[in-house]
Amino acid sequence: MAEVGCWITNDNGATYYNLNGGGGRAISFLQRIQSAPDKTSYTYTISNKQAKSTLFVVPITGGKVYQGGVSALPRGVGIAGIGINGNQVTINFSDTKLEGQGSIDGNPWFYFDVYQSIDAGDNYGLYFLNDLTSFTSITDVMTSGLCVYRTTVTVNGEWAVPSGIDGYGNCCVCANWDHPSAVVEFDNSRKVMTVTGGPATINVAVFSNGFNLRMPDYGLFIYNAQGVCTFNSLYIPFFIKGSLSVNDNWQGTGIAKPMVPLCVTGVDFEKTGGSIIQIFNKGIMMSGQSVRAARGKNTAKYNIGNYGISFPGSKLPINILDGSQYF
Repeated sequence: MAEVGCWITNDNGATYYNLNGGGGRAISFLQRIQSAPDKTSYTYTISNKQAKSTLFVVPITGGKVYQGGVSALPRGVGIAGIGINGNQVTINFSDTKLEGQGSIDGNPWFYFDVYQSIDAGDNYGLYFLNDLTSFTSITDVMTSGLCVYRTTVTVNGEWAVPSGIDGYGNCCVCANWDHPSAVVEFDNSRKVMTVTGGPATINVAVFSNGFNLRMPDYGLFIYNAQGVCTFNSLYIPFFIKGSLSVNDNWQGTGIAKPMVPLCVTGVDFEKTGGSIIQIFNKGIMMSGQSVRAARGKNTAKYNIGNYGISFPGSKLPINILDGSQYF
């Protein structure tokens, strides 16, 4: 623990985390956006954003396949980009689904969780100057973005988030692993992680919001003006270390033990013979400090006849955490 800061343990000394997290900021959850690609771009105004904060988005869904309606052909749609301007979030899709089409999984929506990082200002709490320009802040307005569950599991197939954790319905699942071929994805509707090409040993950290904090017997506590505890040292905050746009090529994160929010990063297909195609989800591969999108589990099979078909490549912005702060 040579790094300067405020070191806290919430497991009797087994692990420690530093509130002065080297450029990371604690966050608060604002809302979940649901958007269906009836057009290529949608803009949402986040009305509860605070004046002295910066928005960021954790994608829950990166790609879907639509089929039915006017055309019987399956059609892949992915996220082309996410833009943030003040209190507005713009979701750009790679394509629009045909009129009357439905998602093959029965749910037409893409989901995105919107958070804010609290800038140093008029709130009270703890502030750490970790470089010449930015603050790490743990303040009276930080109401969520806390780690509610940590575990290490070996998976070759499926693993489900325990239903009894705090804030189960709103949780964001982040993970770290090191494997040359395993692809990890997450079904947010079922709260199930799938590993294809494993087995892989996964460090899982679940973050959530919108619940009453459990109160330890001792530690560090921060209360808001209404007397509600908004942070205590039983929980590790969600610290952002960086971001990148994950695609089909390996990219270095610059972090020795990167941890990323899990989702489906896109869709892919393979022609299996004649006019039959197999459709796959895309998830994330992680080897050392690098990540990429890759083909995960198969989801459907279609006969496309004499028609051609194409699916978008993955291009999904994700935030990077430092797994060493949690494991």
